[in-house]
Amino acid sequence: MTKRRTQARKQPRQERAQASVDAILTAALRLLEKDGLDKLTTAKVAELAGVSVGTLYQYYPSKEAIIGALLEKRFDEMTTMLGALLDGTRAIPLETAIGVAVRAFVEQHLAGAKLHVPFLESYGTTGRITHYRAYLEKFIELLADHLETRRTEIRPTDTKMAAFVVVSCAEGIAQSLAYREPDRAHADRVVAEATAMATRYLTRSV
Repeated sequence: MTKRRTQARKQPRQERAQASVDAILTAALRLLEKDGLDKLTTAKVAELAGVSVGTLYQYYPSKEAIIGALLEKRFDEMTTMLGALLDGTRAIPLETAIGVAVRAFVEQHLAGAKLHVPFLESYGTTGRITHYRAYLEKFIELLADHLETRRTEIRPTDTKMAAFVVVSCAEGIAQSLAYREPDRAHADRVVAEATAMATRYLTRSV
């Protein structure tokens, strides 16, 4: 049985090539949101992107490779956004900062729930589990750095461990909500409870 390629064939080096890649990824996102992963095909992506199938295959040998590229793009965008958010909360009360971070983390999953679920289910087939782990590790590092500046406000002495615990809990909650596609009121209540849980863990004796 031939193993399907899940990595991009080549990277665009010219402006025109980059425009084609951007169009392919944008089209794939639209189709995923509209029809789901099962109905996604390279032919449909190429048609919507306005490129030939041959052009698409120059960069992505399979739909799994396209999903992999979307995963990397999404993870990189989330890491940048969350890093900037944490930098902007250093001067506000700890509980407020935790609430902002937890809400942003969850909102990133809920905002693209129809996309994120297929992403979660395709980690293995796209070969991007390593990139996903690197994304989580990066956010743990960002949060640990943030907590390091608040040592007098928090209980744990190991800020890396504390960040690991908080990020792991938030990630689990975010994934659960993404699968459930809850109404807004329920999601807000979950975020409030998750914030209270993280605050108690970071600031009170256990």
